[in-house]
Amino acid sequence: MTKLMNVLNELSNEELFSLIPNDVRSYLTVINRNSVYEYVKKNIDSLLEEKKFVILIFQKMKKDSEFNDIISKITFINGMTSKDSKKILLKFFNIKYTVNKSDSLIKSNCLLPKKFYELLDYQFLIREKVINFISSNIEKKKHINRLIIHMPTGTGKTKTSVHTIISLFQKFGNKGNIVWLAHTEELLNQARGSFVNAWNALGNKEINVIINDVNQNYDDNSIYFISYQKLISYYKNGFDDYRRFRENMSICVCDEAHKCLATETYYALDDFMISYDENHPKTLIGLTATPGRKYKDSLLEGDNLDLALMFDQHIFSININELEIFSNYHKNYNFEDFTYKEIYRKDNEIIKYFQNRQVLAKIKRFPLKYDYSKMDNRIFDKKRTSDYSQSELKLIGENRFRNEVIIENLKKIASKGLPTIVFACSNEQGKLLSNILTLSGIKNNCIFGDTHESLRNKYIEDFDNGEYDILINNSILTTGFDSPRIKCVFITRPTNSIVLYSQMLGRGLRGKKMGGNEECLLIDVVDNLNKFNDENFAFNYFSVYWR
Repeated sequence: MTKLMNVLNELSNEELFSLIPNDVRSYLTVINRNSVYEYVKKNIDSLLEEKKFVILIFQKMKKDSEFNDIISKITFINGMTSKDSKKILLKFFNIKYTVNKSDSLIKSNCLLPKKFYELLDYQFLIREKVINFISSNIEKKKHINRLIIHMPTGTGKTKTSVHTIISLFQKFGNKGNIVWLAHTEELLNQARGSFVNAWNALGNKEINVIINDVNQNYDDNSIYFISYQKLISYYKNGFDDYRRFRENMSICVCDEAHKCLATETYYALDDFMISYDENHPKTLIGLTATPGRKYKDSLLEGDNLDLALMFDQHIFSININELEIFSNYHKNYNFEDFTYKEIYRKDNEIIKYFQNRQVLAKIKRFPLKYDYSKMDNRIFDKKRTSDYSQSELKLIGENRFRNEVIIENLKKIASKGLPTIVFACSNEQGKLLSNILTLSGIKNNCIFGDTHESLRNKYIEDFDNGEYDILINNSILTTGFDSPRIKCVFITRPTNSIVLYSQMLGRGLRGKKMGGNEECLLIDVVDNLNKFNDENFAFNYFSVYWR
């Protein structure tokens, strides 16, 4: 990168500032060279694809004999640098825009306090209820069991589930295998890390731990962490190996269970739960903070009811009244005591209950107001229940008046030094916001679906380590991302999805007792706040579909 920076230093202000796209430049009142240097470093991968940028570099390096040797190898296709030419330029300027994959292996989060592996009272209660339910059914010769564990984001759903399956697995003699399913590698790695740490403390013997590989087919005493897509592929193409894998499974855990209704996933799981041996019971355990799919769905049919039926309408959630029984439990295990009289007891205020216990952060709302008259009224029809399409979100993200309000508020947040996660309307809007902040001298980064996995992990690690305070994304960090640093959730996109909204809000819900913060600022568009004005609402919304 040093060679490239030397070239940039030779550019005049006019030449340097011409590198900034017009749509970004139109938002800026002041531009300085140092911020443009940062912009170039951040966007070098895409800039090297532009013929205009490469030609400008050519002109400034005519006297460099080493560079002249590669000029003849550089070609352009439809005004863009060819892939092979880009690789040559990256190598010449010694630019590495990915990091070794080994750098993204599971690491312990140094920001989280060291905790022993005892469960909190509500976690213990859920574990015991699940184990008693399954044990009782197996005694009654019901060898196929399905259920959902329903806990708010930030209350230790993964830890509770890991403890539950370890206890269940050991109770039945470590027979068969455990299969843990998730949609992303980040979620699989997190679950694997939680399981390995817990098994080291609670395990009764060595166990095989396999991640995203079904070729190692053990008969029992093993746990597989695999993606839903891997299971679907194995179901379609595995034949005898798949059938053996299916027969050996005794516990299947479905992370983000509200996504299990996707057609291929549904059929693969339905087949995976088949058992012809009554002496080999199987259990399907779904994990979710939102046990449903749709806002304003029918009570008699539809996705919400289908999901409940998929798990036999058995749900294990947190009941505040039941927790009173355990008021002495955590005293005996050196937990901090708290006074139940001062805590909300209604189950429909479960989030508020945990906020009072400082397990979850209290939410301080700030509305993002802008002039709706300048938006397409058809998009913001108050009667619509469907969520916004990608094309609609892209259009919303291009609105200048709206973006000016967003940028103004992001700059205020940056001046306060609040670690912030931003949910953009689209990749294009996310990049626009990121570039404007960079050119305004505000350190930030952005992550999208096409961001290289190792780069994504590096950006998250840099955010966790405090190297910058604003992390922008478009839906990619709604799951599999948990940073205790977050003190502000900034939502720029409207949504009619109660599940998506709960996931975005959940990124800032980790409370002080769980290594997070006492309070989290929520900056959100007014139309979201009007619909979802209470964090308890999303958690309890789907309860009517379950027993």
